[in-house]
Amino acid sequence: QAVAEEEGREHQRAKEARELEIGSGEAAAQMAEAETAESETAAAPAPEVESQTEPRRWGSRQAEIVGARLLDGHGAERYHFASGESVTFEIDVEAHEELANVVFGVGIFTPRGTECFGTNTHLEGFVSSRLAGRATVGLTCESLRLAAGEYLLDVAVHARDGNPYDYHRRLLSFTMTSPGGGVGVYSPEHSWRFDGGIEWQARPEGGGAG
Repeated sequence: QAVAEEEGREHQRAKEARELEIGSGEAAAQMAEAETAESETAAAPAPEVESQTEPRRWGSRQAEIVGARLLDGHGAERYHFASGESVTFEIDVEAHEELANVVFGVGIFTPRGTECFGTNTHLEGFVSSRLAGRATVGLTCESLRLAAGEYLLDVAVHARDGNPYDYHRRLLSFTMTSPGGGVGVYSPEHSWRFDGGIEWQARPEGGGAG
């Protein structure tokens, strides 16, 4: 009986040792997995997000943009247009010192940053000789054919070498509507024509010849 009891105790000690070894192995494996996951997380690149610290306005302020607006063909201030309407981008500027070297510019962008149109007085051949005090500059697009959607306006006054006096990103927003479908940012005046053996169950009003 004493021998049997001793064998039983020995068996129990061996069982406990095996359980302890298995438990230690599992803990080590779990720790290794955690360390690997932490290492992979640290090594993985951070998801790209739009910078919240990117400046919206910069420049020396020798000349400063003090106002901006959009006008329709009748001179009324508006920010919602139908594609093809006349739109004037008007900028009020104040020079805090007399400047001879001045360029005025505008740029139209989508909210995602796609440049739809941009120009300035230097690109179009204007050469300034003097800016003093306040002035108003207007750029008129007689038929602005942007597709339906929201757009953002950048305005700038700078030197011919690009040195900014006042550059203001996303200063104004406006929306366009378009009667037809289509995608993109440009909505040219267009029509469809059909010849031959094709018939339509439905056609839009004025929907093409043939």
